[in-house]
Amino acid sequence: MAIVINSSTGEIDLDATTPSTYVVTYTVQGVSSTQDVTVNAADNAGFSYSASSYTTADADPTPTITGLTGGTFSGTTGLVINSTTGEIDLSASTVASHTVTYNTNSSGSSVCPNTSTFSLAVTASYSPFQMQFDVSGGKTISLNSVYGSSFYIDWGDGNTETNAGGNNRIITHTYASGLTNKTISIGSSSDSGPLEKLRFTTSGSDLLDIPQWGSTQFTSLNSMFKSCNNTSFQISASDTPNILSGASMDETFYDADYFNTDISNWDISNVTGGLLRVFGTANSFNQNLSSWDIQSSNLYLFFWATSMSTENYTDTIVGWAVTVYKNSGKYSVAMGAQYSRVFDNSRTSDNASGQTYAVKYGSDWPSNPAGENWTNAGDARDYLTGATANWTISGDSRIN
Repeated sequence: MAIVINSSTGEIDLDATTPSTYVVTYTVQGVSSTQDVTVNAADNAGFSYSASSYTTADADPTPTITGLTGGTFSGTTGLVINSTTGEIDLSASTVASHTVTYNTNSSGSSVCPNTSTFSLAVTASYSPFQMQFDVSGGKTISLNSVYGSSFYIDWGDGNTETNAGGNNRIITHTYASGLTNKTISIGSSSDSGPLEKLRFTTSGSDLLDIPQWGSTQFTSLNSMFKSCNNTSFQISASDTPNILSGASMDETFYDADYFNTDISNWDISNVTGGLLRVFGTANSFNQNLSSWDIQSSNLYLFFWATSMSTENYTDTIVGWAVTVYKNSGKYSVAMGAQYSRVFDNSRTSDNASGQTYAVKYGSDWPSNPAGENWTNAGDARDYLTGATANWTISGDSRIN
């Protein structure tokens, strides 16, 4: 046992001193006095969880306390934790790296309060990409131009496989007669070569729905739903596709005659490889896409598509103009062949939100009389096609 003490000041280095009771002597000119000093060991605040990483779908973990019980747990911002038991509510916690702290101060047995920490990560749970098909009559479903070397497929009829092979291939599955609608799920967290992209041709008319985009990271949506012309085809997914940087969306919904799902919440800012004929001949599509952040220079989205209303078309162009003005780009975009599109110059309100443009876009709506001062949709389009933004919009007509 040893006490570490400064002989001049009497300061005791508690960290370096062995816990025990000591007699400290102070002497001045041959006269001494003593004082008993007890140095206690810090509380054992040891604890741990069974893993250092959990997904939001895992069972909520509770720590094992190896030290003094009865302390208090806390976590970094975004971690939902029970302060008494240390149980973490994973589904309610933020996906991030976190630190859990255990403090013995509240323990009824605490002598010398102490803390310890444990680092863990909360990660997003894996979810597969899902497609629902009409398989009645024992149909064979074909997935074409499939990229991804080894990924799990659940065909929805009790059959599963880990598909292996090269890129740009065809994967087929034949269903037993008597079945109706089945959902195919692609992907698992253990895939060594996950799905990257695919498209439909012969099975397009049998595709009914995309119930979930899941965790798949798509390198392209080129022609993905081309000729998917079932009268019921929709995208009911509450999530959106994770589109990787540099992707293209050429002809994504080309010839999808009945598709009219609101997909305005898609983040297409990574689509720089092309937006040619995205809705080409998709003659039922009539949605406001003003929230899309256009980054491709080729924007022939509505080539040969005839049904988009004047209101939605006008609001879409206005939204893109606001985004370009706010972000100083994307400049020099060629938006051609907008056949049967009508742009309303005098329009001042947004159809989807029911608000005036000035209210919807707030400070992003230019209203400086000494500079940009937009009063209606025509002003927004004039900016977009002017010398600064330099967009080219052709094929439509303008009304006042």
